[in-house]
Amino acid sequence: MMDDMATVSIVSIELARFLGFFMTILGFGIAFNSNHMLKIAADLPHNHGLQLTAAILPAIVGSGIVAIHGQCTGNWTCVITVIGWMMVIGAFYRAWLPAHWASMVSKCAKKLGFQVAGLTVGLVGLFLLYKGWVSLN
Repeated sequence: MMDDMATVSIVSIELARFLGFFMTILGFGIAFNSNHMLKIAADLPHNHGLQLTAAILPAIVGSGIVAIHGQCTGNWTCVITVIGWMMVIGAFYRAWLPAHWASMVSKCAKKLGFQVAGLTVGLVGLFLLYKGWVSLN
């Protein structure tokens, strides 16, 4: 554990804590409210404000992560960098092709899909919380 602590920057720890809370709250919220998510997905093609918001938020968070944590050092911190780039790429797609993205989401929306995606995001969030709060302290 001390070797890992010596190679992990404070930026990685703080981002793990931030993303851990962010992803755990959102992920489990989506997983346990999948019926509500289905309604949002059905409304998405008609709600241009929601489409814009769904592009802006990951653009802000993702570009911030990539700007201050753009490296992969071969340990668990690569997860942070990958999440940042996934957010940037997703935001780019949502901003440049909003009608296509909204249509795809509403057509592909399934209760089980939201549950699986939400649980996956929530579990990654718990992993980051562990790395940010428990394993290094």
